[in-house]
Amino acid sequence: MTYSKWFGTAFDHPDIDDVIKCTIRKALSADNTIEREDKLVRAQALVADIHNKNRLTFFVENKIENYFGRDIKVIFADKLVDATVNSLKNTPFKKRL
Repeated sequence: MTYSKWFGTAFDHPDIDDVIKCTIRKALSADNTIEREDKLVRAQALVADIHNKNRLTFFVENKIENYFGRDIKVIFADKLVDATVNSLKNTPFKKRL
């Protein structure tokens, strides 16, 4: 599958933390959806950790949890988006939001 190949090699080029790269590669090579979901949501949490460590906004909780009680793991990444948009409201970027 072309997309999978591109997705896997795309992370070789940017300056991305090696742990995140490894986690995404494990997701791509996972043998089942449970393992793939686990690795992808872990990668999301790692990116959220970087967001918080760099203090791009106020601290955003990034706990891995089930999506509204369903058996789907998420970190509710929309909280990161909301925090970022709110932090840009009084900046020159506000016109682009």
